[in-house]
Amino acid sequence: MIWFVMLLLSALAVAFVLRPFLSKPANSAASNSSLAVYRDQLGEIDADLARGLIAAPEAEAARIEVKRRILQTDGASAEEKRVEISQVGVILAGGLFVALSVGIYLTLGAPSLPGHPYSATEETSAEQSQAAGEIDGMISKLEQHLKAKPDDVEGWRALGWAQMQIGRSHAGVEALKRAAALAPLNASIQAMYGEAMVREAEGDVGENALAVFDHVLSFAPKDPRARFYRGLYLSQNKQEKAALDLWIGIILDGPADAEWLPSIREQAKELSKKMGLDPLSVP
Repeated sequence: MIWFVMLLLSALAVAFVLRPFLSKPANSAASNSSLAVYRDQLGEIDADLARGLIAAPEAEAARIEVKRRILQTDGASAEEKRVEISQVGVILAGGLFVALSVGIYLTLGAPSLPGHPYSATEETSAEQSQAAGEIDGMISKLEQHLKAKPDDVEGWRALGWAQMQIGRSHAGVEALKRAAALAPLNASIQAMYGEAMVREAEGDVGENALAVFDHVLSFAPKDPRARFYRGLYLSQNKQEKAALDLWIGIILDGPADAEWLPSIREQAKELSKKMGLDPLSVP
């Protein structure tokens, strides 16, 4: 059905474009009328000559003038014939265009397939696939870089975090482990390593991860990430009061515009509800 509609629309479009070329010249009827008049004039000249109304030289001059006009009219008729031939060529070209368009569509297109509506889900999926592809490219470059410079702390940190973003948690943990080993007193890298371990364990703060966070707190006692995950460990091990106090301390110590502050505040409120306390008590 769709190919028939496309054929019809193409034909209409071509007809609209070619319409000016297909109209017959307005002077066509006038040319035919002029020829009849000139023939009558030749007859009148012969009649006047026979009656002695004009001399032979005058009659011949009059015939020459009328024949000159007839030649001009014949030239116009020839032009009309050329226009008619051109119109045939235009029609053939238009038909060929439509035939080629439909032929190309039937060859390269897919007229038998149903329509495909817009899908925001598919668009989002495509964008995510593109982003994942870009991250894969970055990961490959980092891996090549680290083969040449295995002591690049920031390279291992970037590689580990990139791996975590596309769901390669184990590879991410291993890369961050290398970074943590190269920078044992870097609180950000150490806490990131511990967080990767928690994510690999699907949110469970194990003893190994807790050891990393405690290590961070030993030289950076105000580090918010290490404090949050230590509080999560306490909450998971039935020490809700200690966990809530720790999280409230993070909220009070943190900057008001910290991007992680709303998340910690929400979890503190949820924990207070679980404990039977008023969530409004959370600052």
